[in-house]
Amino acid sequence: MNILCLQLARFGDVYQTWPVLNALRRTHPTANIHLVVRERFSGATVGLSAVNKIVTLPTEFILRPLISGHARVESSLQNLNAWLKELQGTRYDQIINLSFSPVSSYLTDILAGPETEIRGYSRFSDGFLNIVDDASSYFYAQVGIDRSNRIHLTDLFGLVAGVELCDGDFATEASLLPDALATQLPKCEYVVVHLGASDKNKTCSIEKWGEVIERVLEVWAGAVVLIGSAEDNRGSARISNRARVIDLTGQTNLAELFSVIRGAAALIGGDSVALHIGSLTKTATLNVSFAAVRFWETGPRAKGSRVLWFDDPSAADAARIARELIAMLQKTRTGHPIILKEEDFGVLYSLVGYEEEDFAWSLTRALYMSSAFPTTTSSSTILAFQRLTELGQLGVEQIRSIEKGKDNKLATSILDQIDDLVEQVGKLSEDVAPAVRWFRAEKTRIGPGEIEGILQSTERLFSKLRDIGQLYSINQKLNDNLNRENLTWKS
Repeated sequence: MNILCLQLARFGDVYQTWPVLNALRRTHPTANIHLVVRERFSGATVGLSAVNKIVTLPTEFILRPLISGHARVESSLQNLNAWLKELQGTRYDQIINLSFSPVSSYLTDILAGPETEIRGYSRFSDGFLNIVDDASSYFYAQVGIDRSNRIHLTDLFGLVAGVELCDGDFATEASLLPDALATQLPKCEYVVVHLGASDKNKTCSIEKWGEVIERVLEVWAGAVVLIGSAEDNRGSARISNRARVIDLTGQTNLAELFSVIRGAAALIGGDSVALHIGSLTKTATLNVSFAAVRFWETGPRAKGSRVLWFDDPSAADAARIARELIAMLQKTRTGHPIILKEEDFGVLYSLVGYEEEDFAWSLTRALYMSSAFPTTTSSSTILAFQRLTELGQLGVEQIRSIEKGKDNKLATSILDQIDDLVEQVGKLSEDVAPAVRWFRAEKTRIGPGEIEGILQSTERLFSKLRDIGQLYSINQKLNDNLNRENLTWKS
């Protein structure tokens, strides 16, 4: 069996794909598994033993003719075709696209044969996006900074791949450090501090990390190991207190970080590659998270990890961070708001002291996971659902009008307007936005075919939208008409 996986995103996404690839190897021990990654991020595959072959996508080589002084489309296409030949020589039984991008969807479509099972984004015969499976549809509709999703990306990758992850899938083989690095690690207990991140809005300033380190070392007898890029190395010199601080910034590659982090009592940092390596080495992590990141999707998975949330890096409190790290090392609580990751497996974080509106998430669970639909007393939310009911019914009526051969041009025009109006309802009420995104994703999944089949699928979708809205509009009508004069407490 030949399996091709595509992960064309950045370092962190590649590492979050490791458990899925391990699960594929576990469930298909004799399979020939290939993984495609972008050349720039291939360093995140060093040490990955679950795959038979790593294929790098040379983005610069393919695109160079397009971005030169005189764009040459033909040359770019020739470079792409030359690269594709390496993969087209293998007949893949299954292609698993974990990238959720337009480029990856086209590559999936090109590489798939008539009998290939596809999971993830691909393309219909008319060139439009084909969201093949339910998990990918969920990702398309509900995942992102401004969404209510609470499922970790690694678990979503597993759902797309059709594998059930187990704790063993997060195990990694030990890697040896060069002597020059190994001798620098402290003999005592140490904490790893990752100073950097892919974006400055995902981590604290160097000055703030310096204050955190100073406060921790005042009350903790262990040492601190700094890691990060060469750019972080320039900033690390500004950390004033160097007592019991070992600076490895700019001195390690990604593979070597596994050994450094595996030996630590804890890891602390923002949303970064180090955090994802910590999940693979089962190192308890204090993730200092901000609004620019959705910790539900990318947070730490190791048992005993915690997430400390602030609006933005400027609001981060160094004293608060230091206290939480010390409490985590001592396996105690500070009494302040914190997000806990206590389970042996899974990403069901416990919010302690934080308040978060969960109607949208409850609605998302109802739409996708057979949970009960949440109740609401918000008049604006109920009104928005009433509008969805009306638009769903109007859509059903237009489809039936087309089926009866009536004014198709008018009905088609109305259907186009309904799509726009549904979008507007989602913008007016964040509570109903998951339902609107669900509708849009499912409509996208209706591909080309016989007109009768397309009409039937579209009518069923409008009917579902109407029925979802009615759950709230009917309840509201019953509530409004209830005779409260006859309601009394009786002993």
